[in-house]
Amino acid sequence: EGVRNFFSEMLHLDELDELSKDPELFVHMRDELGEAAREETLMGVEALVLVDDGDYRDLFTTRRTFIDRSLAAIYDVPAPNRDGFGEIELDPSGPRRGLLGQVSFLALNAHAVSTSATRRGIFVREVVLCQVIPDPPADANTAIPEVSEDAATMRERIAVHLEDPYCAGCHNLTDPIGLGFENFDGIGRFRTAENGANIDPSG
Repeated sequence: EGVRNFFSEMLHLDELDELSKDPELFVHMRDELGEAAREETLMGVEALVLVDDGDYRDLFTTRRTFIDRSLAAIYDVPAPNRDGFGEIELDPSGPRRGLLGQVSFLALNAHAVSTSATRRGIFVREVVLCQVIPDPPADANTAIPEVSEDAATMRERIAVHLEDPYCAGCHNLTDPIGLGFENFDGIGRFRTAENGANIDPSG
């Protein structure tokens, strides 16, 4: 119980209770997805700490995870059990591994209708690297430009963050990291294109 509570607080997993996504955009969204995502992460932590006596770094590199049917649909793998959770080993040639490949991180640090390179980058900077990213100025315009012919991908839409000196100081710390996760949509499903344009996941 102590291990679960520690990692729930550290990884902000309690916020998954309020996970909200547009079901028209994310057809795999289910009411129970937040709860399932939290349990996946905590079962993995329990196995790493209490069974394997593992190294903290394994949390970020393991291919082993624990999923139910709702998560199996997002990960595009067969569900290990008809009901409840089961252990699986993810394909080593696949794009997903460790905590930062899980729905708990990818969905929580995204918007209701899109991904968020900034939120994902802030999580890595603050939670994983123990750094501090200041809040945006009160008068900062945090709106993301709408999808257009010239800006189909999130990388193109937030480019202004990295160019405007008013924004770039912080966004240069967060967005390049977050853009490395752009192959995962707002609930963590893998994709190679966004709005018909190929995704560049370099960071």
